[in-house]
Amino acid sequence: FPSHDNSRDEISEMIKAVAADIRNLAHEIHPPWIQQQKLEDSIRAEIQNFQKVYNIPIAVAFYDWKQEPGISAKTHILRITQEFLQNSQKHAQASQIYINFFQGDNQYELDFEDDGKGYPLSQKPSGLGISNVLARVQMMQGKIHIDSLENQSVHWLIEIPLEEPTTP
Repeated sequence: FPSHDNSRDEISEMIKAVAADIRNLAHEIHPPWIQQQKLEDSIRAEIQNFQKVYNIPIAVAFYDWKQEPGISAKTHILRITQEFLQNSQKHAQASQIYINFFQGDNQYELDFEDDGKGYPLSQKPSGLGISNVLARVQMMQGKIHIDSLENQSVHWLIEIPLEEPTTP
């Protein structure tokens, strides 16, 4: 039989491992580097990494991007972008992806499009990925418009209200 001291040591090590796993998961959900980087730099880095792996051309542009979103919105926008990229590669089998970010007077606009196989609009997309996108848009009090042409393309237009600028 193991001694009580050994059992305590084993339990202590297991608790430390679980704590490390939780810390790593929290960093993946809300990456600490996102605080130091501008959203545009984070998006461009994500796209560059995606292109290295999947070799799909991606055209990305930022227009009138004057006000940097807060940490939470930056994280949501980055995760939405990652989801669109993954869907375009995995489900749509796209050969080209177009992403445009606009900032108007009262909102951010995220415009995602690919030239993949699309789906009929009567067939609502389902799955964990799109559910997470819809939840993220809702958390930011935004709107999402999804347009798809079967065997042609998918287009997401996401509108997110600008946050009130914070004062130091």
